[in-house]
Amino acid sequence: MKFIIDALNTLFNNVAKNRTAKELLEMTDSRLKDLGLSRFKLEQGAAGHPWKIDTNAVVLSFSTIKASQAAPVVHSQAIQAEKVAA
Repeated sequence: MKFIIDALNTLFNNVAKNRTAKELLEMTDSRLKDLGLSRFKLEQGAAGHPWKIDTNAVVLSFSTIKASQAAPVVHSQAIQAEKVAA
């Protein structure tokens, strides 16, 4: 009996999350960004919940960085990390 109740609760919660996500997707990108919400995660509906923007994600574009330019960046970050650790 508990299994059925848990399954129904999950179903109803997912339906509510999907409806909420659908309403939020009607907002502009700038409004979603102001709220800290990710359009990509909202498009996933309940599966993407929580819909917050991942602030820990690092996006790198290797096509714009030459190997000779990348080494000084890595080196300066290592120096910064050593200063913080000290």
